[in-house]
Amino acid sequence: MNKDFLHNIKFTALDILFPRRCIFCEKLLQHTQSGCCDSCKKEYLLTENDNLTVYNDIKIYSSYKYTKNVKKSIYKYKFKGEKSLSLPFAQEMINTLKSLGYNNKSFDNIVYVPLPYEREKRRGYNQAKLLAEHISKYFDIPLSSGGLVRESIHLQHELRMSMRLKQEKAGFNIDKNVNIKDNILLIDDIVTTGATIANCVNLLKGNGAKNVVVMTFAKTC
Repeated sequence: MNKDFLHNIKFTALDILFPRRCIFCEKLLQHTQSGCCDSCKKEYLLTENDNLTVYNDIKIYSSYKYTKNVKKSIYKYKFKGEKSLSLPFAQEMINTLKSLGYNNKSFDNIVYVPLPYEREKRRGYNQAKLLAEHISKYFDIPLSSGGLVRESIHLQHELRMSMRLKQEKAGFNIDKNVNIKDNILLIDDIVTTGATIANCVNLLKGNGAKNVVVMTFAKTC
């Protein structure tokens, strides 16, 4: 029997039992689609012309625009406990990294932006770490905290922009006993002002990293 025929039967059966939906609009997906539907991808996916944010000479790549249904999905992921979104989010980030030419030989370590202890305890997980775990597994690159430590801060989404910028410039430390690798991929869920990520990059480079590439799922700027 034709293998393609059996393959289609398998996915049709799975779609009936466990229908897959777009991570943004929740429209039912075809078995040939994954993550998000074609309409949402067309509207929200960043292209090579606009997926790069430069903050203080630091290059930050992102997969999607932080707007409309993307914003709602990230809110559910971060604040409503929908951890399962970490996998399709990470898959989209992997697609972006591959389109930029990165592979399993590009980095020595994958590092994630840390959360303050009390916030991670309250939420139950670090959303950036979950993304980093999937990306680490896909590329078979070791995952590390990079020695980055986050101090207690106010919730970012509750602050005015001026206060957010001041706070993002503080609140991080690094464990100097951790061996920092040369080439690092730094992961976060979203880039807003860029100050938080820049702080992490500067700490990593100041403690031994030669090159840091930053990848986020979405960006606002």
